[in-house]
Amino acid sequence: MPDRNAPKRPFAGAVVPSDGLPPRTLLVVDDEEGPRQSLRIIFEDRYRVFTVEDGRQAIEFARRTPVDAVILDIRLADMSGMEVLDRLKQIDSDIEVIILTAYNNFETAQEAIRLGASDYLCKPFEVHAMRAAVAKAVERKTQSEERRYDKQHILRLKDEIQRFQMRADFSGSEEQVYASILHDIHSPLSVISGSVDILLHQLASRSELRAGDIEDIRNRLSFITRQIEHCGHISRRYLRFLLQRSLESDLSSLCSVLQNLRQLFQLHPAARTHAIHIELPRRDRQVLINPTDLTQILLNLGLNALQATEKPHRVRIFTRQVSGPVRGSAMVDGPHDRWINLDGFANALPMLSLTVEDNGPGILPGAMPQIFNTIFSSKPNHQGTGLGLSIISWLVKAARGAIHCHSAPGCGARFTLYLPSQPRAPRRSSRVAPASSPAASPDKSR
Repeated sequence: MPDRNAPKRPFAGAVVPSDGLPPRTLLVVDDEEGPRQSLRIIFEDRYRVFTVEDGRQAIEFARRTPVDAVILDIRLADMSGMEVLDRLKQIDSDIEVIILTAYNNFETAQEAIRLGASDYLCKPFEVHAMRAAVAKAVERKTQSEERRYDKQHILRLKDEIQRFQMRADFSGSEEQVYASILHDIHSPLSVISGSVDILLHQLASRSELRAGDIEDIRNRLSFITRQIEHCGHISRRYLRFLLQRSLESDLSSLCSVLQNLRQLFQLHPAARTHAIHIELPRRDRQVLINPTDLTQILLNLGLNALQATEKPHRVRIFTRQVSGPVRGSAMVDGPHDRWINLDGFANALPMLSLTVEDNGPGILPGAMPQIFNTIFSSKPNHQGTGLGLSIISWLVKAARGAIHCHSAPGCGARFTLYLPSQPRAPRRSSRVAPASSPAASPDKSR
């Protein structure tokens, strides 16, 4: 007998939920009139409820109409519930299906879960258990949609960033600042996207959370919040420069910046196939540069090193306390060396050096004079935009620091950043401190 609530005719009594969002769609598949009508009555105040009496109608309905959740009887007149479940998942893998059966069979329940069912309930069911199962299924469907939307949105944003970066003429104008904002926000956005994806997958794959799971989720949410704040800091720094044409200096905790950098690279896609080692100093130092700027400099240098080649290689980031001013004879450009900001460099103690080095293919000598130029990239297959090193140059100049790049083909690349630091408080000791060494090379102690 044809079902009087056939799928072509939506039930007219669906109520919009109190949250103001359109009601979700629930499909009931059962060849018995009694259970169909009972389930319709139970859920019609919350969902748009449709009922069908066999598997063929259920499959046809799902092809025509988006479905959030399905309550599916395992025994139907025309085909098995397992076959219907499999076909529904082929139409939309995110459809959540609750299996309903009169027989409590462990093997059947296992098979249903393997095919993607979200729950397995026995007849006669308890109303509160059924309500809870449907609510959980709809929530999982909502999370799947949000995750898909977030991925699509971030991909569109990345495409827009790439197009803008390649079109704009970066010559120290306001356009360069806007492009720099987009470039520098790209990395935390990638990390945020990856973190959200992991978090949603973790929540969707577990029926209940243990204490350790909750703590891990809190840590991930805290990390995501910090990266969102980092995006805001980047925007405000660049926009302040647009308005005032200057970037004020600030103090950065070296350990704090490097620890944050470790977390960024742990979740960044560029670090998945390569090894990156970030060494923390034995004693924290204060560097005269804004923390957002220092993080961005090291992040850009680290990403450049990771992306130097697709072959697995190593990247190392470490810091040294410099024992004396850098010798003028050492600050000379050549086929394998390039210096930035020698004229504006505050070459005086106290000073720290931060080094990013890799064992990749190195930089070709012909490219060395151009590496800090705007929209010049030495990455293979036009993978880079050429903004990373020019942004670094700009930020280092604002901090009155200097950069030295040394590289030779086949020998990797090493970028050393020199920055002024805050004087250390004198130690309380009766001993007379030895005179400072006039050597200009960085001291090996940390």
